[in-house]
Amino acid sequence: MNKNSNLSGVLLPFVDLIIINLSLVVSFVIRYPDKSFALDVQYLNLLFFYNINWLFCTYLFGAYKPYRISSIEKILKSVLQSIFLHILVVAVFWVFIKGYYYSRQILLTSYAIILIAILLWRVGYLYYQFYINKSGKNRKKVVILGKSESSVELSYFFNKNPQFGYAFEGFFDEEKTDGVIGTVAELRAYALDNNVEEIYCLSPKYDDEAIADLRNFAENNTIRLKIVPDIKSMYYSKSKIDFYGNTPVLLIKEFPLDHPTNQIWKRIFDILFSLFVILIVFSWLFPIVALLIKLDSRGPIFFVQQRSGKDKNAFGCFKFRSMSYSNNSEFVQATKNDARITKVGRFIRKTSIDEMPQFFNVFMGQMSVVGPRPHPLKLDDMYRDNIDKYMSRHFVKPGVTGLSQIMGYRGETKEDFAMKARINLDNFYIEHWSFFLDLKIIVLTVFNVFKKEENAF
Repeated sequence: MNKNSNLSGVLLPFVDLIIINLSLVVSFVIRYPDKSFALDVQYLNLLFFYNINWLFCTYLFGAYKPYRISSIEKILKSVLQSIFLHILVVAVFWVFIKGYYYSRQILLTSYAIILIAILLWRVGYLYYQFYINKSGKNRKKVVILGKSESSVELSYFFNKNPQFGYAFEGFFDEEKTDGVIGTVAELRAYALDNNVEEIYCLSPKYDDEAIADLRNFAENNTIRLKIVPDIKSMYYSKSKIDFYGNTPVLLIKEFPLDHPTNQIWKRIFDILFSLFVILIVFSWLFPIVALLIKLDSRGPIFFVQQRSGKDKNAFGCFKFRSMSYSNNSEFVQATKNDARITKVGRFIRKTSIDEMPQFFNVFMGQMSVVGPRPHPLKLDDMYRDNIDKYMSRHFVKPGVTGLSQIMGYRGETKEDFAMKARINLDNFYIEHWSFFLDLKIIVLTVFNVFKKEENAF
């Protein structure tokens, strides 16, 4: 059996922790060259917290999963997520304990070292693994039981990706045909004589009894048995199997934010970002905007409208009032040169200041910083039956900003094609969500505030 994955499971966290520890010690020496790190109890406590926090973050994002079939993008993503979560947790810890004893320079320097050193170490280790695998020193011999379109494609993967360290021996099936090196009856003897480490079995072709018999053989001979479901349709391209007790259930379409880990990561960011906006920006902006609204027209400062949230749950969406006050609650979509928009309202809508109170919705968990924009309930009723996948946008929390907004599909939707484009972008965001996509949308949103947007009125 291959011992390399066991070595990786020890080596990766060991080297990571060496980097984590050295980063803080070196940063301390740079800042306080005349002091002894070993005698500073406060920094020794911080070092302990660094280590525990790192193990927690890497566990949360699966940064130590086996490397054999991992792409460099997946590995770097898990490492970067772990580093950024580590920074957030330490920042919250620093604020919570009022840790003014700790130097910000030391913290920033340590994270610069961590970011550069761990990324270089992980990339170097990955390419070392690829080299070892290609050289044949870390190959796993595998066979496939059952030949079909799915299993043939799997064999192409093994043959075209030697860096992952698989040596495909051949197919076994009911009869010897082109590419089939043996029958089902010959599989066991071949596996034992040739030190096969993994058997991939095409599940629809063999019944439960045959698979159970093969499983017993594999377990008794320390061979991994893996099942290949014969699923080739795009209908299942994002599917996931869950188990309800002992019953497997296929979820036809799975989204990134269905994963609890991603939900936690996004929620932590939402809380911290909304708190920053509320405390740092909204605290001084609110009295100014409130005064201007009151001087400009009669009525309340805030406009609260029922909008659709996650899982179609309605919530009160906060905005600064930008239109003349009316007791008429009937929804009418805002249009260009709308006579209802006040002078102050035109400015705060153009600069998106009217959306600022929605960060309270974010903090309360009704919205997210980034996501599909929440629509008024009547707008949902108008389009849900006319536009394909319109209601899919309710699989996630709505956002203060979103992909469709930065792409220019905001404001009035006079034609169906404009709403279709918005929904397509919303669904693309849901299906391809990542933390870095959220950051990109936030940066582009800020950029758009300072340039003239045609649909912002």
